Amino acid sequence: MKYRGYLLKESLLDTRILDKLTITETETMPCTKHMQADYMDDVWTRMVFVGKSCDADNISEQLSKVIKPKGWYLDIHTDKDNYLIFHGKVVKYPRIGEKQPWPEEAIELARKAEIPAFVNKETVCTEEV
Repeated sequence: MKYRGYLLKESLLDTRILDKLTITETETMPCTKHMQADYMDDVWTRMVFVGKSCDADNISEQLSKVIKPKGWYLDIHTDKDNYLIFHGKVVKYPRIGEKQPWPEEAIELARKAEIPAFVNKETVCTEEV
């Protein structure tokens, strides 16, 4: 089994973590409207990465140390679990489908991190960035 994750290179404090990931897709794209903020770049580098599901906990913890504290989160999932990664914190919860509500803890962390799409939102569903 594998995990699959999504990140934006611009969300990282230290890009050396990319050397530890198996990146399968890279795409340059404009910043999405629902995520625009004055401190974010206008163009993003979206990366998809994969690995063994038994490594998902470890790589999630490593990513939580290098993601910028304001405005960003990362997403990893296995067949059984979702991981929402914020600066200094990983929220792991059972995967029950492609789009499901986030746990309250993750919504609160997203608001505290001032993630543009999540500020002042009552409910959030997982979506690919």
